[in-house]
Amino acid sequence: MRTPDAVFVWSTASGGMSTAAKESDGGWVTSSARVETVKMIDGLSVRVTSPSAGLSRVALRWRDGVHEDALVLGDAWERSYGDLGWQHVRPERVLPWYWLATSSGHYTRGAGVRVRPGAMSYWTVDTDGVTLWLDVRSGSEPVELGGRELEAATVVAISAVSDVSAFSAQKTLCAALCSDSRALRTPLVGANNWYYAYGSGFDAQAVVRDAALIVEAADGHVERPFSVIDAGWSTGASGAPGGPWLTGIKSFENMTTVADRIRAEGARPGLWMRPLLTSDRSSLTREEMLDGEWPLDPSRPEVLNQVRRDIQRLVSWGYELIKHDFSTFDTIGHFVPGTELGMEAVPWSFADRSRTTAEVVIGLYRAIREAAGDTIVIGCNTIGHLAAGLVEVQRIG
Repeated sequence: MRTPDAVFVWSTASGGMSTAAKESDGGWVTSSARVETVKMIDGLSVRVTSPSAGLSRVALRWRDGVHEDALVLGDAWERSYGDLGWQHVRPERVLPWYWLATSSGHYTRGAGVRVRPGAMSYWTVDTDGVTLWLDVRSGSEPVELGGRELEAATVVAISAVSDVSAFSAQKTLCAALCSDSRALRTPLVGANNWYYAYGSGFDAQAVVRDAALIVEAADGHVERPFSVIDAGWSTGASGAPGGPWLTGIKSFENMTTVADRIRAEGARPGLWMRPLLTSDRSSLTREEMLDGEWPLDPSRPEVLNQVRRDIQRLVSWGYELIKHDFSTFDTIGHFVPGTELGMEAVPWSFADRSRTTAEVVIGLYRAIREAAGDTIVIGCNTIGHLAAGLVEVQRIG
């Protein structure tokens, strides 16, 4: 991936307006920011400094467009809502994380950013060139980097190839974007009670019956099946309640006993939780409510410590799989369907304004991963490109 042909910066120094950066001393500079692109073994590293001004976005433009008859594919911000697909070239179309273009079956080419970047990253593609947009805001506000350098993204590209299918090219690109995925050693087999209970109307006895049923249905499968308890076991008012994650309601008061009963049926116990919502308002919660409860700010170290304790507690109860949910919704205040720029409507900033939204979310996922240890982690409503390598499984649609 070669250096870009143009770079643009949005900062508080320019009143939030776009400023064209000038090439200077191996980088691109404005009055308040510097952008460097450094060729690395694993791609083109994009690094940003802005010591004296808040920074919102950086855009890098390559004047190397796609053919006018090309079909273009992108990813999703968090998970698919049944909206992924190849479409004709639309310059305004937002393509989160990576893009591929295939032209009448003659070639496929594309580019993306490696997983866990420092910016919410998306592409736009047209017949004149491609642009990488790096959203480096901290929630709704410009990030204040101070004296530190932000590693915003590492760009990886695949050259146009004509002798492989578009699907093969996509696999090649995605493998290059994530070289440290947590592959399961064995297949994941089992069931999750959300898909008939939808968060209500079940008790511990129903969960045990579910375990017996899935073991019978597995019919001696070489892998013991999981039986996962989804939302509905914990305290809280909504269909997908938050914490505190200290005990369950009614027959779920002793969650260790419930896990033991599932295991006695021959299944492996799994458990759902929503780490960033609680019914206990405290100094750690935001002022705004979500789903009738209080969201937590994951930029705060105290919140991450609480999340670690919660995950460790669930693991100590004997659950071999933890499904954590709603981190996108509870972090940015809404779901992100479609491929439009859904990050625009973030209703709040973070307590720590020195880190970008991407960095804050990755910090949450790392805390969960560390606390879970060898326990299998499923991410649901996780920002997939930021969770990759930190979960074994994702609910992708």
